Amino acid sequence: MIIVWFKLMMTMVLMVFSVTEGTLFNVLNDMLYRSQPEVESVAHGRVSAGSLGQGKRLPTKGANFESYSQLGSLMGRTYVHSKVHDVMLAAYDSLNSAYPEQRFVFAETGWAAGGSFRPHRTHQNGLSVDFVVPVQKVEDESSGMLYCTMLNLWCYGESFPSDDAKFSINFDMLAAHLVALHKSAQKEGVEIEQVILAPDLHKHVFSTKDGEYIRKNMTFMKRKAWVRHDDHYHVDFKIVD
Repeated sequence: MIIVWFKLMMTMVLMVFSVTEGTLFNVLNDMLYRSQPEVESVAHGRVSAGSLGQGKRLPTKGANFESYSQLGSLMGRTYVHSKVHDVMLAAYDSLNSAYPEQRFVFAETGWAAGGSFRPHRTHQNGLSVDFVVPVQKVEDESSGMLYCTMLNLWCYGESFPSDDAKFSINFDMLAAHLVALHKSAQKEGVEIEQVILAPDLHKHVFSTKDGEYIRKNMTFMKRKAWVRHDDHYHVDFKIVD
């Protein structure tokens, strides 16, 4: 009986939290986003030991994308270099034209001034971005989207592949997103320095129709990261001009 009541209370808390996130947090973050000065950021040091000047807050959502957590965004956990901001939004815009039914989710990026960003070991100078893997429904391979909540550690607690999961990674959309990021980056004077994804998943990305382009133009970290990158892929950017 106690367990039943506990589950009921947790469900009610999550419902209230979800409503709050969908209104107040969203409005406040977007107000802060729109009020930002139009200045270019400055990245100092490395992604693992650096800082960020004039960091750019990301919007909560757009036509085909949204933040992993509106609370996380409001707290300031989704700041990037201004050029990375422009690359991300341009990539999403191009994907919306090509795949209007697909929605994407970005996860944590870093603080406004960079620096230590726990529990991450990098994300310190505005040039690191985590993206939640795009997914499809296992039953019919139709488009889906992971919902990030406290229950799955805001999508950082998902696991792929999984025998009992409702979703599987949509590698075609993951690859399309990487290509869109790379092409947008070239226009902004930015490079993709590396992509971090669980090594056993690389072959699935390379086997997509965009796989050859990705092989030629992007570097994937071959060794295992300190945490398994299967629920998200990490992209490090580099400013070149």
